[in-house]
Amino acid sequence: MYYIFYIVFDFMMAVIMFLFGMWFYKSEGKAAKFLSGYNMKSADERKKYDENAMCKAYGKRMMFMSVPFIIGIIIDI
Repeated sequence: MYYIFYIVFDFMMAVIMFLFGMWFYKSEGKAAKFLSGYNMKSADERKKYDENAMCKAYGKRMMFMSVPFIIGIIIDI
């Protein structure tokens, strides 16, 4: 009976990771303020970075982080 919980948990985590990744990827740099450490830099330091590229890279990484949860679903089934 507990395996249903694990399947649902893995599915929800995969969906959450994927949706956050899509949000970062499509934000066009607007989600950069949520990146750890970046929001603590001064305005002059932030001008040195391409916010759009950072958000796209982080979004891809977040979407990839949903893969282990999908593998977990397959293992649990």
